[in-house]
Amino acid sequence: LRGAGKNLAVVPGTVEWLTHFRVNSRQTNHYGKGRVFLAGDACHCHSPLGGQGMNMGFNDAKNIAWKLAFVAKGVIPSSTLDTYEKERYLIEHKILLAIERAQKVVSSRDPTTFFVRGRLQRIAPTLLNFAVEHAGDHEVKFVQCGTQQAWSYATSPLSIEHWERPHPQLPNPFPSNNARKNQNLLRWIGNRLHAGETVPNAKVGDTTVHAVLKRSR
Repeated sequence: LRGAGKNLAVVPGTVEWLTHFRVNSRQTNHYGKGRVFLAGDACHCHSPLGGQGMNMGFNDAKNIAWKLAFVAKGVIPSSTLDTYEKERYLIEHKILLAIERAQKVVSSRDPTTFFVRGRLQRIAPTLLNFAVEHAGDHEVKFVQCGTQQAWSYATSPLSIEHWERPHPQLPNPFPSNNARKNQNLLRWIGNRLHAGETVPNAKVGDTTVHAVLKRSR
């Protein structure tokens, strides 16, 4: 390669080595067995498209690290280590499928796809910045999926909620101490935070929850 920008070109006779890049997308069947646990690239490999691999590895390591530490100290039973695979496998399986689909689009030689892809590459950064700054709840959720902040451990055996489903009853014109009933009703039908989900970035004074958590590291 010679030059830069519009002058970038391949000069005949200067290419010493040229090869194809073959994308592998794989996932191990199990993340741990006995005294051996896998994390990061040992669990999964995929196209570098989207830059998801490093965050996947970080989340694997964080998930298994605290469990190993507490098991070693005798704080929790060793069976807790089984939740590592249950929590991480399905999430990363979905991420791998999404990367595979995106890679097929990026690699497609279909003329129409090739034309649209070339135009989108020029405006994608601008569109992404605009989406982040002006996004509603659903759009923010989409962005968080890309940054792996929206994935949930709500189905994990460690995510336990205790609440009582409210019994059907006629409205009481003279309510007294209905706080618990209202709370249960919101848990039943409301759009709320579930056990195992990401802590929302709520405001805390003049800062946010995520900013406070970052300072506490």
